[in-house]
Amino acid sequence: MLTRIRWSTLGHASPLPDSLAHSSGGANCIRCFHLRLRSRNVLQVHTEGLEKCYTNEDAALTTCPDEGALDQQGHSKEILLYKTQDFGSRGIHQEYCPINGRFTYIYNVNDGLENNVECPDPVSELDNCPSGSELNLRFRGCSFDSHGKWIQLLDVVSDITFRCLGDWHGSGNQRYLALLDTRMGDHHPQYRCALYLEEPGTGNIFIAFSSDSTCNSGLVSATVGYETLSLTTLPAAVWPEMVDTSSCRSVSLSPV
Repeated sequence: MLTRIRWSTLGHASPLPDSLAHSSGGANCIRCFHLRLRSRNVLQVHTEGLEKCYTNEDAALTTCPDEGALDQQGHSKEILLYKTQDFGSRGIHQEYCPINGRFTYIYNVNDGLENNVECPDPVSELDNCPSGSELNLRFRGCSFDSHGKWIQLLDVVSDITFRCLGDWHGSGNQRYLALLDTRMGDHHPQYRCALYLEEPGTGNIFIAFSSDSTCNSGLVSATVGYETLSLTTLPAAVWPEMVDTSSCRSVSLSPV
């Protein structure tokens, strides 16, 4: 979808297809933006860059990225806009998490500072219970340094809850996933972008995160990123024997 908006000096907008122009008392400054609504909560914007603009509309239109080049890293600048509030409400629309069930996982940070795997054994757990719109991560048996990782100090924070904001198709069978980190504080990005891939036949899932709130900072694939998770599915909980062997049947009650 290509959209053009022309801004007046008062900030009023009138819809025109393909570029954005603004005036600050001098000549018009025109840029091209490509907008893609990825979910109700995520708007993806591609542009040549905010440091450049044009006084001629035709010149600006020549910089508009085409559909085929949008997913090529380095071809254009990406801006992700995350919704913080719906109109007339306090929160945002809840999105169902595409990663469903219970898993153990191995976690690793690829920051170039060391070669250790922070959570090498699959004893940490992830699930989306009881809310299908959130992912709960419980880090167990991990060793962390204090140089800006997710957990930083394990004795202070050992659990993370991510709120799912939406997902969309990536290359191949991979999909992007946008998340809100519900922890307080400014030592970590509040919004995260990841790629995930489900392994056919096993249900195991690979997830990789970018290093910030964009989808391109160190994020290459579902297995190569700034932070990676390797999820192994857990079997479904077994019903208690009393329930499993019960001969109970549903009964329809008619009003008296």
